[in-house]
Amino acid sequence: VEGARMCDKGHELIAYTRPADKSGSNICDECGREEILPPEEIRRCAVCDFDLCLQCYELRGTGSSKRPADQPAPEDGKTRRKIDKDADAAAAAARETAEAQERAREEAREVVWRELGRCLRRGDIEDEVAGVELHG
Repeated sequence: VEGARMCDKGHELIAYTRPADKSGSNICDECGREEILPPEEIRRCAVCDFDLCLQCYELRGTGSSKRPADQPAPEDGKTRRKIDKDADAAAAAARETAEAQERAREEAREVVWRELGRCLRRGDIEDEVAGVELHG
């Protein structure tokens, strides 16, 4: 379509407003702006599931960006969300690792205390402890 702004794959971007009764919100795939709610309009490519807020749509111009050469391109919204998701997954894995390490330490303490109790009951604690270094 002559004069139409396009998505990155060359499809026309169409005006779209999320229905008020539909849950969720739109996210701009150019600048990453989130929570674009009705009645605010976006430009959308339904084929690619590509959305632009009106500010990014205006910058895009006809077929290519009108962004000044000295202005950096905004971070791709989908890339930013993937980075955020990856960071969240890494943080969750680190928490799980820390929790597993703490459980292992607790289990080791239980083994030591159980063995200490066994030695005390047998009365040979001095022989057992003689070669053990105490760590603080």
